[in-house]
Amino acid sequence: MNKAVAELSEEELAAVAFDDAVAAGKTPQAALSQAIADYPAAASFLSDYALSVIAVGAQEASAELTEIESVVMSRADMLLAKRIAPVTGKALRAGILGLAKQQGLTLTALAEALGLGRSVIVKLDRRLIDAATVPASALSRIADAIGAASSDIRAYLALPPTMAAGASYKATDTPATAPEQQAFADAVSTALLSGEMDDASAAAWRK
Repeated sequence: MNKAVAELSEEELAAVAFDDAVAAGKTPQAALSQAIADYPAAASFLSDYALSVIAVGAQEASAELTEIESVVMSRADMLLAKRIAPVTGKALRAGILGLAKQQGLTLTALAEALGLGRSVIVKLDRRLIDAATVPASALSRIADAIGAASSDIRAYLALPPTMAAGASYKATDTPATAPEQQAFADAVSTALLSGEMDDASAAAWRK
């Protein structure tokens, strides 16, 4: 296992495995079963993560919703509306990784397209990076890659941190003890030190 992969948590590794399986043509259900078999400790997280993927996919093919997917969508929309009712914008509904999926991008593909460490993208998606520390140029590059407005991404990052990717669909309240946020430059530095990024890429993202 290389340093970049070792830097990711069990849940993050499980999410990558799930994304890659879906990208390879497996249904979310089949990908979920395989990911849980490979990462049993992340089973609870994976179930919620898969729910968010199914919900996003259902939005793209609403005319062909099954009864189960309709229930999933209704539940996801209800929880999400309660959590972020004061704000709008599609980035706030799907999150960074959710919007990437809508563009046909897995976490790995998005990281490669941007030249940004996977751990940094995961931290942004989980809002573990202080929004005020993210340069406007970085917001613009991310927004362009996932088909969103920079203002929507900024608003999404300004919401409270989540415990895990996809948590917008499983949590209606801010955790009692919110995870500590990190400065964007520090997150990039960590990715550089772990081998996820090279010097040139890190320097470009710090501008």
